[in-house]
Amino acid sequence: MNEACARCQNCPSVDISNVLAENFELKKKILSMNLWLRSMPADWTNGDNLTNDESEEIEQDPQDILNQDIELVTPSRDEEELIVRRESCIEESTVFVKEGYEFVDVKIECTETDMDSFLTEYKEEQEKDTVLPVIKSSLVKEKRRKQKRRTLFCEECNYSSSRATNLRIHIGSKHQGVRYPCGDCEYAATEPRQLKRHREAKHEGISFVCVSLGSNILVFHNLGTRSHLNIVYPIIRQLLDNGDQVHSMIYSPAGFLHENYTELLLEDHYGLMMERVSQEYGSGGRTFLDPSHLLYMLTEWSNIIYEGTKALDTPQFKKLSNSTFDLVLSFNPWGFYLGELFDCPVVVFSPPGAFPSHTQLIGNPFNPSYQPVITSDLSDPTRFLSRVKNYLMYHVMDLIFRRFADTAITYSMRNQIGYEGPSMFQLAEKRLALVLSNSNFITHTAQPLLPNVVEVGGVHIKDVVEDLPEDIQKFLDAATDGVVYVSFGSAIRTNRIPEKKVQILLDSFKAVGVPVLLKWDTNITTTNNIMVKQWLPQQAVLQHPNVKVFLTHGGLMSVMESLHTKTVMVGVPMATDQFANIARAVNNNIAKHVSWETLTAYQLTQAMKSALTDKNMQRSIRKLGDLFGDAPESALQRAVWWINYVIRHNGAKFLRSESLRLDWYQVYLLDVMFVLLILPAISINSLGRWLLELATTYKEKQD
Repeated sequence: MNEACARCQNCPSVDISNVLAENFELKKKILSMNLWLRSMPADWTNGDNLTNDESEEIEQDPQDILNQDIELVTPSRDEEELIVRRESCIEESTVFVKEGYEFVDVKIECTETDMDSFLTEYKEEQEKDTVLPVIKSSLVKEKRRKQKRRTLFCEECNYSSSRATNLRIHIGSKHQGVRYPCGDCEYAATEPRQLKRHREAKHEGISFVCVSLGSNILVFHNLGTRSHLNIVYPIIRQLLDNGDQVHSMIYSPAGFLHENYTELLLEDHYGLMMERVSQEYGSGGRTFLDPSHLLYMLTEWSNIIYEGTKALDTPQFKKLSNSTFDLVLSFNPWGFYLGELFDCPVVVFSPPGAFPSHTQLIGNPFNPSYQPVITSDLSDPTRFLSRVKNYLMYHVMDLIFRRFADTAITYSMRNQIGYEGPSMFQLAEKRLALVLSNSNFITHTAQPLLPNVVEVGGVHIKDVVEDLPEDIQKFLDAATDGVVYVSFGSAIRTNRIPEKKVQILLDSFKAVGVPVLLKWDTNITTTNNIMVKQWLPQQAVLQHPNVKVFLTHGGLMSVMESLHTKTVMVGVPMATDQFANIARAVNNNIAKHVSWETLTAYQLTQAMKSALTDKNMQRSIRKLGDLFGDAPESALQRAVWWINYVIRHNGAKFLRSESLRLDWYQVYLLDVMFVLLILPAISINSLGRWLLELATTYKEKQD
């Protein structure tokens, strides 16, 4: 009889009759079963698989078990569980299983006659003085079996259990925040058995099948660029390695093959939008301070918001909505709705850096007089015009994210899925626990942030990069005088760039005097010194010692990879935060800026030649690159630790600032100012009038 694993339906099926026959000759009828295979460590006692109520029975010799007077029950009342282990040895009164051997956990229904036959055959094998498999029955005494089981209910939720121990564990982990820390890493379990399994899997090298070791996490990102997902992928992989279960709803496949990972693939509506707007950006750099461009983008975003909400109205999501999750990881405001739906905290990952619209919700201050908006460089806050621009950009970004996006998404949900609750940002005030900001004090300047905003800039950077394809490796190896690497990122479609701009680029590449490695969406006609590829492993390319200059659009992840590999840049920003990223890089003397709108072949050629030979830029990039990587742990370790921290502490609301309890006039101390300044002034004025009246009265009396 073959049966697949009842937990996941993926484990290899095993013929139970053959497994039993390998250990001993047992002829018995098997009515039903459920089995799974696991590799077990040394020193694993035969009681570890039993429940707390049965643990009192394990410290005895198997022969004593056979001698007990146990009356069996019929299959209709309950099912009996046997643990059959192969090639076991008995030492004193404890059973051990040698490392590397398998055991089979078999749940069977059997008759009393079958069990009598089984015990008789076991005794016969034992009399032959051979090494026998150890049999441990999970049978309990007849008195316990016949007791009427009572159902215990949790007073705070719908959980119920027939065991008081399970109820205590549930109350402690779910409602009281009880956790069991590992001691060797940041992992903390909600149950002792989860901690044991984690330590065996993570620190003792023992693999398990079909066992969930940690939390259940939903990753939701329905709209965004491919680079956004490059931040999420390593976080997902690390969570899986730590034993967590991850369900993702994303628009590009992660390519993970893991028993604890499921993926619901969405349509890439943002990518379709970028096909349309790339020509807008390609014709000339645009910022959100341009009213016509802002209105154009608001129209485009309205369309994709409607499409993005459709992800919540699919049969796959409706099936997923019956699950329970410990945390939602998201960037877009739909994530706050999911946090409310699943009654769990939300962690926002923010690819361009922290948005004040998010951070202010959890008590972080933002002052545009010295804190730059992510789309504004504010390289010199002492300049009046810089502060004016930063102030205007702050309100424009707040309009886009807190006003427009919140209203549009809430409206689309009310119309498409019948949602009737608060707006997304009202839900965020309740559910948002932490912001993972893809920023660093080198790329965004130092910021006054609470512990609930964690900078994880460079989380996408790999410790070990893949080998370059052979043709690219040969091309770079041969360029001993240096190579210029050119990439405009994954969002802008280079095939939409006007032909005039393309020709300017090609002319400058011919004139720069060194080989050029170009990432381009389509094949274009070039000269011998230019290699064109539609895809390139960017970090591996930048780490090649012959790559001296990176011609980039100024995407934040590209800037961080330049810092990591210590490669100077020539920036040609086209949109959004790219202008600010390159402006800060220029201010730090690690980049040259060339305007895309007024681009000429001469300007671009001179900028590349200057970057190739500028020793000061080389010194600056080496210094800042060292600062960028100087941290007690990697950005990925920091991100995953804080995600687990939020789960362990049920949303970690204590990380929020007390300023959230104050009204705006209390935050700015206007009431205090009134008491300390206005009232004394009024009192002094009144005193002066009284003295004047007193003097006037005295003078009149004298007269």
